[in-house]
Amino acid sequence: MRALTQGAATILGAGDRLGTLDPGKEATLIVTDGDVLDIRTHVVRAFVAGREIDLANRHQRLYERYRARPSRTPSYVPAAVTARR
Repeated sequence: MRALTQGAATILGAGDRLGTLDPGKEATLIVTDGDVLDIRTHVVRAFVAGREIDLANRHQRLYERYRARPSRTPSYVPAAVTARR
C-alpha cells in the first residue's frame, strides 16, 4: 500500500502534499460499509482534496421531504363505490 501511495507521491515530487493521511495534506478518501469492489457495498462518506463531499442526491432529498406527508385517503366513501361492493 505504501508503494502505491507514499512512494508514488514521493517519486512524482508531490510527497509534501500527497501520499499519506497527515494534517495539511490533500486526501481523496472513501469510507464504505464493506468491500469497495463489491456491488452491494455503500459509500458512507467521501473526501476529495481534503473536503467532505455531500453524498445526498435529489431523490434522497425529496424522499426525506415527503416521507412524513399524510396519506391522501378520502375521509368519506362515495356512494358509487359503496354500491359496487
